[in-house]
Amino acid sequence: MDDRPSLIEPLLDRLAGVYSGAELGLVRQAYEVAARRHDGQLRKSGDPYITHPVAVATLAATVGLGCHLVCAALLHDLPSEPGYDPAPLRAEFGDDVVSLIEAIEASGAAVPWDDRVITLKLLDRLHNMRTIEYLDEDKQVLRSRHTLDLLVPHAQRLGHDVVADELQALARHRLRTLAGTVDGVERPWHVLWLGSILLPRTARRRYLEEWSAELQFLPDQRRAAFIRELVRGLPRLCVALRGSIWCDARAPAALHRAVDGLAGAGLATLRWLLRSKARPWAFLAPAVAWITLRTAQDDLGDALAVLITIPPALATGISRLRDHLGLTATHREDADRR
Repeated sequence: MDDRPSLIEPLLDRLAGVYSGAELGLVRQAYEVAARRHDGQLRKSGDPYITHPVAVATLAATVGLGCHLVCAALLHDLPSEPGYDPAPLRAEFGDDVVSLIEAIEASGAAVPWDDRVITLKLLDRLHNMRTIEYLDEDKQVLRSRHTLDLLVPHAQRLGHDVVADELQALARHRLRTLAGTVDGVERPWHVLWLGSILLPRTARRRYLEEWSAELQFLPDQRRAAFIRELVRGLPRLCVALRGSIWCDARAPAALHRAVDGLAGAGLATLRWLLRSKARPWAFLAPAVAWITLRTAQDDLGDALAVLITIPPALATGISRLRDHLGLTATHREDADRR
């Protein structure tokens, strides 16, 4: 552990004109405790693990946080270590520091409402996002989405605009890198994810993995066509997968009767909708608009992809349903007069 002084000295130099001698001593002490507990541990990147808490503490100092928060940044991963005992830490650093690091660890996927803890969580995520490429791709996607949807708004609310901007840029770049491009437009992950919701829960992950694998090996010029055909085929795939569940002979007869009753009412409603050209879109257009607006909040390219793919897919599905049911669409006024 000969490299410990070289890791902490730049941080102490940064704080020398801001913290008192006692506070600098407390920061050094927190570093020594963290270095001992993380000794021999490596990050996914292969770097010594202690480099992560030091980086988070340096970010905390950069945004002007106080001594206790910098110490908490250095110690924030200790509660997840085997044999964690808060008593010695409480004796050395006080209740406030221990409460902070335990709150960070306990927050998990849900961000707590203590602004100091949120700030440390933001800085922790910022450093992790800077090295996110070493994680598995599914974790990269989940963390990037979590960062955009939850952490960036918190950073903006707390006035950490520089942190918010970098988190947003890193998360979007990671999603774009994983998604690749389709004719200059980012691949619409929202569309793929939304389409997978139609499938039975047990099949979603498998199909998403298969779609992603196929897209990775397709030339760029063929990806857009692949996605269009995939979206258009989703209704048929959904019926095929879910139909096998309802056709299972082992299902109770009462369940089949209930489903048949609901299906009859649903079919009558469906026929009423499809006899008009306008009625289906009166129901579907608000949903498409909502999805597009939500997508546009993150990226206009994805929103454009939604507009390009979803309406044609819905139109194809409506047309096929009409053909299957032997219906002819008319304008609403004509349909209503009937």
